[in-house]
Amino acid sequence: MDSEQFNRELEAAEEKSYWDRKARWLLIFWAIAAWAVMGWRVYTKLPRPMIQLTIAAQFGVFLIALARSERFRNWLCTLDVPALTLFQYWRLAPGWAFLWFHTHRAYFPTGFSNPAGYGDIAVAITALPAAYLAYKGWRRTVLGWHILAMSDLFMVISLAARFGMRDPQTMSPFAEYPFAMLPLMLVPLSLMAHSAAILQLLRKPHE
Repeated sequence: MDSEQFNRELEAAEEKSYWDRKARWLLIFWAIAAWAVMGWRVYTKLPRPMIQLTIAAQFGVFLIALARSERFRNWLCTLDVPALTLFQYWRLAPGWAFLWFHTHRAYFPTGFSNPAGYGDIAVAITALPAAYLAYKGWRRTVLGWHILAMSDLFMVISLAARFGMRDPQTMSPFAEYPFAMLPLMLVPLSLMAHSAAILQLLRKPHE
């Protein structure tokens, strides 16, 4: 290995370390802020569309950074696609919760709980084989999975907005613990994970 190549690899490692540190601190701050907002029940004092606006604002900031910063895009492409894929397994919990709370506590209308619940469960279950396929290099298959799983998330957001605008009380659980953590952090983070994986899978293998 010549000195020029060594310097390039050293710079790349330092750049990745820099962005890794920023991401860790951001996640810590984000989690603290989300728990504070949820603990103070801020959502209960705001109009219902604010829940969807929270998701849109957080994901919008991510998209702006993605569009404007090449360094940020390059860092996203260093993330592990199998790990980004497996991360979506967490959606098993809200998927089950939507169905259980609808059946036993009369939370959420059927038109929301069934597609949202079964959709999240399907994404979670298929995240395991999708992560394995990502590890094996099945780029197109995994890309298709991420697009479908991300579309399911947008569907859930749109359903919540539609039912919430029609009857705010039906979506009131999202204003309090534990469901408030979904719009405050977990849903935007999932959209970002999907976007990072899609970005990387769309790039040519040698890039």
